[in-house]
Amino acid sequence: MPFIVIGLMANAMSVRIFSHRQMRMQSVNWYLMLLHYPIL
Repeated sequence: MPFIVIGLMANAMSVRIFSHRQMRMQSVNWYLMLLHYPIL
């Protein structure tokens, strides 16, 4: 169950980030780092 919640939160954050162009340009690096380490 915790993995499902983490996945939903990650999806919501990705939608929020990529829907805003300025935030997207600033956040691509840390977002890719989070994708590189999916298990925190």
